[in-house]
Amino acid sequence: KLIKETEELLIKIGLPVKIPKRLNINNIIKTMCYDKKFIHGKTRFVLIEDLAITKIKNNISEAIIFKALKQIENKN
Repeated sequence: KLIKETEELLIKIGLPVKIPKRLNINNIIKTMCYDKKFIHGKTRFVLIEDLAITKIKNNISEAIIFKALKQIENKN
């Protein structure tokens, strides 16, 4: 339910919820190192646990990121 509500909100405010076909997952992962949350060579994500509740996760492996992006890509 939370995922659906979050996707609906992102769509409503004009943000993407799908990975465009022109983007390559490996390139997305390589580009992540330029994000402000990429600190000292480590990935850092702010994840939604519940409505208005977030959690910071550090050191998420590239394999897990790839798998998550692949799941999103397959929803397209």
